[in-house]
Amino acid sequence: LVRPLSDPSIGVAGGRILSLPGANRVARFGEVLHDHRRAIEVEVPPYAITMNWASRRDVLAEAGLFDERLLRAQDVDLAWRIAGRGYRFAYVDEAVVRHHNETTFRGLAREGYVHGYHGVRLNAKHGQSPAFRRRLRRIGQRLGASAAQLLRPSSFADGAVSLTFHIGKSAGELHAVARGART
Repeated sequence: LVRPLSDPSIGVAGGRILSLPGANRVARFGEVLHDHRRAIEVEVPPYAITMNWASRRDVLAEAGLFDERLLRAQDVDLAWRIAGRGYRFAYVDEAVVRHHNETTFRGLAREGYVHGYHGVRLNAKHGQSPAFRRRLRRIGQRLGASAAQLLRPSSFADGAVSLTFHIGKSAGELHAVARGART
């Protein structure tokens, strides 16, 4: 992760995040959730996940460090602020971290809830309105896509895992919107 940081235009370097060897199907879903390549190379703005992130100290200080008012998503918030200062992000495929992911459906649903709830708070901090109708449409699309996997025998188990996470995430988002989530 250190090599790309020698370029002063690179503010964040992040690597691959894999589940522990021998992980069950639920834990392996964590690789979908923590797809650092997608987060860095596809998402706009890009973001990074602290479990496999490196930055120079001056970049972190310039961006303002972590916002401790956020209980979750501090890494995404900081990454967005770094990107907002014009820094680029580098994905380093060979920098691999093995992460202990949730292993039960209950834990995965709880993780989804936390992602959803705190994602709404993060979006509100960055001026993105939690417009209820738009959010409901996205929730419906997510749940529909996960449920569609259940109809294909070859992907039933993966669909059950995905649907569990997205039900939890949707519940967290709706709860945050109902509470008028703020940072």
